[in-house]
Amino acid sequence: MRPPRHVVALALVGWYLMMPPLRELQAPLSRWRIYKAFDTAEACEHELVAEQRWVKSGSKDRKVLTYSQDGKEQYFDGLAGQCVATDDPRLKGK
Repeated sequence: MRPPRHVVALALVGWYLMMPPLRELQAPLSRWRIYKAFDTAEACEHELVAEQRWVKSGSKDRKVLTYSQDGKEQYFDGLAGQCVATDDPRLKGK
């Protein structure tokens, strides 16, 4: 017996840990950057908490460093990160 289609569709959704541009916390989600990708919401939330704990632990800048695809350094506010489903309609502007 096959599972209902909506169950299969839910299983295909991944999760992104996304970070807003530094000093642009109100930027639309389509301008945020994917920091890491995950298979489950729980794994994403776990990493988000870990990143926030790291930022709060003494990082004087309260920033998270990552690299863009072109190799340039980019900084993001690690406390403002969010886990977002890969099929979230707010990502359509990407």
